[in-house]
This record gives sequence, structure tokens and C-alpha cells, in this order.
Amino acid sequence: MIRASFLRLVAIPLGWALATAVALAPLHAEDQAPTLGAANYDKVAKLVRGYFGFFEKEEFNKANKELIKLLDETGKLAKSAKIAEPLVAVDDWREIMRRGLMVEKPTVNISWRVDLRRADVPSPIDLSADEKELAGAFDNKLKAFVSVPTDYAKVAYPVIIGLHPMDDEVKAAKNLTKSKAIEEKVKAWATATYSKELLAKAIVICPIMDLAIRGSDNVSFSRPRWDSDEGALWIFRSFSEIISKNANFDLRRIYIDGHGSGASAALLLCARFPGAQTGAIVRGTPPQRIDFGNCLGAPVLFVGADSKEFHDTWKGNDGFVLEHHDALDDATLLAWMAAHPKEFAPKKVVIETQDLRCAAGYWLKVSGEDPTLEKLSVKINAVVDREKNEVTVVTNEKVLRFEIYLNDALLDLDKPIRVLHRLVPDAKPADGAEAEGAKETERFNGTVKRVMEQTLDWAWFPPFSNTGEFYVAMIAVELG
Repeated sequence: MIRASFLRLVAIPLGWALATAVALAPLHAEDQAPTLGAANYDKVAKLVRGYFGFFEKEEFNKANKELIKLLDETGKLAKSAKIAEPLVAVDDWREIMRRGLMVEKPTVNISWRVDLRRADVPSPIDLSADEKELAGAFDNKLKAFVSVPTDYAKVAYPVIIGLHPMDDEVKAAKNLTKSKAIEEKVKAWATATYSKELLAKAIVICPIMDLAIRGSDNVSFSRPRWDSDEGALWIFRSFSEIISKNANFDLRRIYIDGHGSGASAALLLCARFPGAQTGAIVRGTPPQRIDFGNCLGAPVLFVGADSKEFHDTWKGNDGFVLEHHDALDDATLLAWMAAHPKEFAPKKVVIETQDLRCAAGYWLKVSGEDPTLEKLSVKINAVVDREKNEVTVVTNEKVLRFEIYLNDALLDLDKPIRVLHRLVPDAKPADGAEAEGAKETERFNGTVKRVMEQTLDWAWFPPFSNTGEFYVAMIAVELG
């Protein structure tokens, strides 16, 4: 049975085909995946949207009534479709949640088509206190050039998040490049990069980096690089606030396209936040230092001579989806996106990072680390065996707690699930003997419950890093 439990809801949602395609391909088409019926998506999504709306306004009684309606309606649909549990229909719920996270009234009115025009939303970083000092240099808005195909409301097109090249700038406020000049430069770059032919077959959004952050000297300001915390916030918030809330798009095809200095950031974001996007297009020099193993399974397209050596170094490694072209035309890019959709439920996830905030990828998350081991990176990798209905997780001694997020695309939740753990310490014994604890131990063996309200909570404010996916249960494992 689906049961409801009250959890907090915090509002920051993240959550193509060629022009002839109109729907996402089911993940397990060969298995005839269970479905509530595509004709019911909007009806269920409306209830989901209503639930989110009441929670955002903290009208909890009304939200609970909407939840009851949702449970009742999906129960009826499941019964009619001869499905024991509504949340088993994974492909349906991905699309239902996408529609449910769209706002009733557009927050950005994208009235134009096949044309890069400016859209803006309030800045997620409040610099109103510096408004006078930054006059002309930053207006407290997150701006982006946006284009959508003519028929995007009916056809789910891929999304390209274009990162324009930028130069480092650390100056007094009065000497900063004016926002208007940056905007004009980005518009010229975006127009030259994305042709009308491409804009007809993809949603393109190019955030404008005119944000100005006060330096530690309390005098100078700087424009954040794309690979900084502020840069990542600018990128992902532009997508969530302008595209995700307001537009129909393909959940399986969201690519960060980095040019020049943005090329390094595109690849770094794939490594730091695996699953937050489908993959990357790298049109410049890759970063010198990167935990590229985290990009396992994510499609990456390298373009030009500057990225060939990096591509050639990694292309032979198992599990990597890499491609290189000396130059890139529209047809090649469109064909590559069509051929490389996101795998929402990869069988293997690898995470290595020195920042616990980035220790999440797809269905796996490290939620606790040993603070005394400051010099060690967090290392964890996990493999799903669907036939055995189990997950094997390997960690180093830095990891104290991890979480596995579950749905029926990953494992059969109607059956008992096993979680096995193996410790492989970074500090090897001097005599080469097997380290204590390196043997496999069982950490969980049992069943889980699908929880509708928990699923809604995680869709609204994801604790995982897997844009477009939804989960119905979680297993937490304590190692300390």
C-alpha cells in the first residue's frame, strides 16, 4: 500500500527527441512497463501541482486534502490499469512530476519563438545592499538569453545550457564592466553559436554572468567563474526558474555546453553534480584537476584540438560515453543529443570528492563523513544487481553514512532488498594484508514502503542529484 507521512517541503525544484518525436521512450519498453496511461498525465499533474502550491503557502490542511485526492485518484487509475501500486509506473511519474512542477501562471513569459531574447528573474543572491555602488554593473537580476522552438509546447525538445566565455575581472565597483556591455557581448556570442536551424530543434538558454561579488578586502568586486559556487547557482537556477517552471522539455536531454573558459566548468559540473544534467559539450580546454570518474555513464562530447588529448586518455575506460569531433555542426550536435539520452537508473555510480555537498550522484548519496580525516576524499561506488535485488556499496574510511534512493526502475520494491557493504581503506596495511573490515557485510535485508508524500517532498526539494527522476523510498546505512 502507498502510505502518507508528513514531511517538510522546501521550495526549490530542479527537476527530446527530433521534431518527429512527441513523447519520452519508456525505460523498460521491452518489459511493457506498467502505466497509468498518458491521457491521465495532466489530471494527476494538476493534483500534484495543487499539493505543491498549498505547501508553498504553508496551507497544510489544504495540502493534506489535495494529497488524499491524489491518493484516491491514482489508486483508481492503478486499479483500472491492473497495477498493484500507482508509483510502480516509473516512466509515467517522471513526466507527471515534470508537469506538476510547472507553475500555473508563467513566472517568465516566453512569448517569442526560434529567437534568442532576454528573460530575467530575481537574483538568487541578494545584493540590494550594494545596489547604489553597483549601479550599471549589476541590477540584482538573473538574466539569460532564451529561445524555444515553435512547437515546443507539443514536442519535448532537448535543453542546451550555453556557458559563454568570460575573462576574470576583479575591480572596484566603478571600474567593473557595465552589465549592458556584458549583455551585448553574450548576445553576439550566442547568436553566432546557435543558428536558427538549431534553435528550431532545441531549447537554448544562455545565462548572463554579470553577477558581482564583493571581495574579502571589502572594496573590490569580482565576476564569479562558472565553476564557482555562485556560477553553479547561476547556471542551475536559470534552468529551474526559467525553463523547468515554465516550459515543456525533454527530461532525458539537458546538456551544459561550455565554450572557452566555460568548457572547463561544463565538465567540472558533470563531475561535481553527476545526474544534475544529462551530460556536457566541451568546446575548449578541459580542467587540469577533476574527479572525472564521477562522470561515469554521462555522455560527453569534446570539440576541437584543445580537448582531444583528454578525450583520448579516457575513451578506453569501461562505462564512459565519450565522443570527439574536430568541429561541430548543427546536424552532428542534434544527432548526438538524440543518440545520448540520460540513464536515470544507472547500474553503477562512482563518487569521489573532497566536498560533502557534492557527494551525491543519481540514486546514491553520502550523508555523513569522518571530520577527523581532513586529508582524505570521500570515496564511494555502488553497483545494482537487479536479478538478485541487491546493491553492493564500497567505501573508504572517510564515509560514515550513505543513502540509497529507490524506485521500481532500480530494484523490485515488492521483494526484499539487500544492501552489502565493503570497506576499502585508503590507508593500506604495511604488510599488504587485507585490511580489517574489508570483507563484505550485510547492512540491510528487508522490504521498503512506497510513500507518496515522501515522493512529493523529494521531487520538490531533492536530497539527491538526479534531475528529472523521482524516488519512493530510501535506505540509510550507518557505518560509524
